[in-house]
Amino acid sequence: MSLIRLRQVSKRYGRNQVLRDVFYRLAPGDRTGLLGRNGSGKTTVLRLILGREEPSGGEIEVAADLRIGYFSQFSELSGEASIESVLREVFEPIQRIEADLADVTRALAEGAVGDRQNGLLKRYEALTDEMEHRDGWTYEHRIDTALSRLGFSRRHRTMPIDHLSGGWRNRAALAKILLEAPDVLLLDEPTNFLDFDGLAWLESWLTQFRGATLVVSHDRHFLDRAVNRVVEIQNHRFHEYDCGFVEFVRRKRGKTRQLEREFRHEEELLAFEAEAIQDRREAARNPSRSLTRRLADIRKRQAPREVDTIVTGIYRGLRTADELCEVTQLSKRYGGQTLFDGLDFGGRRTQRLRQDDPAAGAAERGGARRGRRALEAR
Repeated sequence: MSLIRLRQVSKRYGRNQVLRDVFYRLAPGDRTGLLGRNGSGKTTVLRLILGREEPSGGEIEVAADLRIGYFSQFSELSGEASIESVLREVFEPIQRIEADLADVTRALAEGAVGDRQNGLLKRYEALTDEMEHRDGWTYEHRIDTALSRLGFSRRHRTMPIDHLSGGWRNRAALAKILLEAPDVLLLDEPTNFLDFDGLAWLESWLTQFRGATLVVSHDRHFLDRAVNRVVEIQNHRFHEYDCGFVEFVRRKRGKTRQLEREFRHEEELLAFEAEAIQDRREAARNPSRSLTRRLADIRKRQAPREVDTIVTGIYRGLRTADELCEVTQLSKRYGGQTLFDGLDFGGRRTQRLRQDDPAAGAAERGGARRGRRALEAR
């Protein structure tokens, strides 16, 4: 079952192509993260689904009687009413049921008898079942929880919405949309004005939401917790990944490497094809010249370049002497401290100097050992 379906949708603004031949399906239970660079068309997709913009081509199908909640990063909530009263209006149907229950309870308490009493009891039972179905007994608690977790103080709850700052308006709009519990949530950067507690509550709320969500966000940690599918807009098209955000990052890296390998392979094929075409044209004009050039290319690939030949020839003539160095009566002092004195040693090809010589006398170890250590430290 599809709640929303995009069929070969394209969108242009003048000469600027935003979307091209996009196919997409949003099903119940999908929590989709919509990703892409700035200007790639993420917000445009949401506005197309809402019917606020028309596609340049293709079709957008929305299920009949589908309730869609839309949160914009620029709050659309305004007015002189407080956010607390606005949220109470969300639960007007439940409040009407509450009022009916109060009337029925009062009539029963006044001592109705006979058929009237039976009718009131049936009405009472139907109303309580409806309250259970709507989870109406807890709506006051849900309002308080949403406002508390989103950081609203008592003063902010009772202020007119027009008197709130842009950030608090956004939080108020988010609270309203979530408590309305629509079938589909379209969220455009919902985390921009949230603190840690508000973000944690939103993540928890979305994971328990039974409807479908389409989320635009740059918050990687939020996406990692809130989505189970990813759609990336790239080169005006949708690229879908049936996984969470972390797995999407891993798959995309592999896909990018694969595309790079395919690109290099295609480049090689194009180069070979271009060379073959050039060879055929040249052979048609001058067969002997074409053959000569190909033979020269073969010799060039097989033989080293001139600079390689010259360098190789230089090193081929070099010879290394057996005696590499000889040190006689070497001494070194720093101020009044003697590091080594009267040090004699030589170095031959393939020879390795040891740090210590067990056969040397105590006097020799005093100077020669320090000398060898200083030499090897260099």
